[in-house]
Amino acid sequence: MHKSIAKPCLGKKAIGPFNLRSYNFPKYSIGIKNSRAYIVNSEGDRFFIVSPGLTGTPGSVSFQSEDSPTLFLRHQGYLLYLHSKEDSDLYRNDASFLPRHGLFYQGYIVYESENFPNYYIRHQNYRLKISREDGSTLLHKDASFLFAEKQEHYQQGPAYFFSYNFPKYTFGLDDNNAAWISNQAERRFYVVSPGLTGTPRSVSFQSVDNQNFYLRHRGYLLYLDQYESADLYKNDASFMPRKNLFYPGYTVYESENFPNYYIRHQNYRLRISQEDNSELLHKDASFITTEDAVGSEGSILLLSYNYPKYFIGLKHSNEAWILLDNGERFVIISPGLTGSPGTVSFKSVDQPNHYLRHQNYLIHLHPYHNSDLYRNDASFYPRQDLFYSGYTVYESENYPRYYIRHQGYRLKISEEDNSELLHKDSSFVSILG
Repeated sequence: MHKSIAKPCLGKKAIGPFNLRSYNFPKYSIGIKNSRAYIVNSEGDRFFIVSPGLTGTPGSVSFQSEDSPTLFLRHQGYLLYLHSKEDSDLYRNDASFLPRHGLFYQGYIVYESENFPNYYIRHQNYRLKISREDGSTLLHKDASFLFAEKQEHYQQGPAYFFSYNFPKYTFGLDDNNAAWISNQAERRFYVVSPGLTGTPRSVSFQSVDNQNFYLRHRGYLLYLDQYESADLYKNDASFMPRKNLFYPGYTVYESENFPNYYIRHQNYRLRISQEDNSELLHKDASFITTEDAVGSEGSILLLSYNYPKYFIGLKHSNEAWILLDNGERFVIISPGLTGSPGTVSFKSVDQPNHYLRHQNYLIHLHPYHNSDLYRNDASFYPRQDLFYSGYTVYESENYPRYYIRHQGYRLKISEEDNSELLHKDSSFVSILG
């Protein structure tokens, strides 16, 4: 029998399909039995994440069945079902949820009912339902889910890995394939997940230039070695990412076969070292990942943290503001126009060859100009999760510690002043546009 192919609703974007895996039952995913939603000890059902959700509210999502594209998850009598789409406000409200990234656990998403605020999708006795926030650890665990793609392994990147305390240094190699942090011999890697051991959520670092080579530890030092099928090699080349462990926005990589040993630099050499609770090790072991290529999702909208229905948009043809329900679509170019690793630039979808840039501290959308000044003004460093989990801050490349923020709704760059207001004003989340 020919299988139906799910398509997103008209005027909406969809990502996936994904399994949705439980936080506290990591081998269980959302599955359907006789239209009822459970967590099941198997791959479960896969869903497209449709955004905005069926209500059309910016930032909301709905869960569309991969196998039966006319069916969506919705709550009814507090329990979750997979029901046929209906042309009613009740159905659309019941089937729309607001994702809360990293609300309780880093890397996991909580889905809040749009029409029952403060009620989250959670499992209870394996059955899926919506329950009101009660502050309990059990609810927080039951309500946290992770996207899981069907394929056993997937790649992210190519990416650079920049040091926390040497911010212009990234993973590099010498002529003998020994791994260092370097500002001259930088190397890019794919992040393969799960790692070579196959352990869920583990990662391995695959060379972009020599794709049969992976970073692995050997005698506590890191090398780029050719792939071997031996268990020792796979274990040495697999690491568990610990996001935000010591510093917001930075990831620590823990050895899978040497628990509590982290990748760190010491005298510029990359190695694994045992946790000693020192500030120096914490700084040496913290890295930020910046991708080197534009993602495949296409255009995005940028949504404000503290004005959650306001997007970055334009007034008077080229002035950048945050606007209610009216955003400008951008493609994120990486590296940015300067070519500096880890930078991004914002290219307009609707006005070809126009980029966001700062001028006299205000943000404008200007046509590209072949000058160093333009390229510098249009390049920014993304600082993911810097102030709020799931939100990104964009730091000017040529004005360090100046962030894109809104003030009086107008977009500008402002210097870090450690105020809560600036932190809120400068935090944005990207959604498919």
